[in-house]
Amino acid sequence: MKEKGDVLMPQLNKGGKFVFGLSLIHDDLTVQFPTQALEEYQVLNDDKIIIFTGSKVTGGFCVTTYPLLSKSKLSHILHECPQLENDKRVLRICRKKKIQSYIKHRYNCCTKPASDPAYVAENILNREFKSDMINQKWVTDVSEFKYGVGEDDKKGKLYLSVILDLCDRRPVAFVYSTRNDNPLVFDTFDKAVATNPGATPLLHSDRGYQYTSKAFRRRILAAGMTQSMSRVARCIDNGPMEGFWGLMKREMYYGKKYKTKEELMLAIEKYIDYYTNKRVQRNLGVLTPLEFHEQKLENVA
Repeated sequence: MKEKGDVLMPQLNKGGKFVFGLSLIHDDLTVQFPTQALEEYQVLNDDKIIIFTGSKVTGGFCVTTYPLLSKSKLSHILHECPQLENDKRVLRICRKKKIQSYIKHRYNCCTKPASDPAYVAENILNREFKSDMINQKWVTDVSEFKYGVGEDDKKGKLYLSVILDLCDRRPVAFVYSTRNDNPLVFDTFDKAVATNPGATPLLHSDRGYQYTSKAFRRRILAAGMTQSMSRVARCIDNGPMEGFWGLMKREMYYGKKYKTKEELMLAIEKYIDYYTNKRVQRNLGVLTPLEFHEQKLENVA
């Protein structure tokens, strides 16, 4: 039985002669394979497995191991992708080119839940993160950044509030402040409304006290929008926003030291400009958010 949030994909062997069942990709990115497939390919006997997509038409994927792939007609894949052949070789190349990966830090949520929320919306978005139209679905959140690294540097925190469009994944609006308060969230919302006149999207957030306040609810109603909120302790309900924070912090924050607030503010502005105008995304057809946005506008016109 398919559970909410799971993705079903057909599991076929080479040539598509046999169907072993259905594989499940869960929300936590764990993959569940049919028992028959595991036994047939003896997948559990190897310390790692190789997964690659199949036909664009069927949308399926293939699961194999190094010994099986090296003896098949697709063995050229190992030569074209040496990282599959030998992890130590990849490590040597990374060391030689001074390429260092960043360990994903534990996310320290800066959301302040309301002790007595004035309004709590249902989870209307319900993890339906795909959108075919601009300004149909927006997601928003606030994240924390720190600055001041030396003994003589003034230490502090900067809070960034962002609204993303789920169609083109562009930052609709962003505002930063030294305080995680109502004006931070309200200013972000007002900025998004001002730059997108007439837009009436579904706006999804967590249950932070700013979003559950009467003042924010009045803004939602005045703009003709529908409000949606994540369930308690279910950060995956706002998955695209969490993904944006993870991507941004890995690429411009983790491993870097910002001495002053101004230096951090400039880095944030430069990164959002880079993300919007230069960073291509495969799920957008190898286009930047702005290019995809303009393409959508042309199709509508």
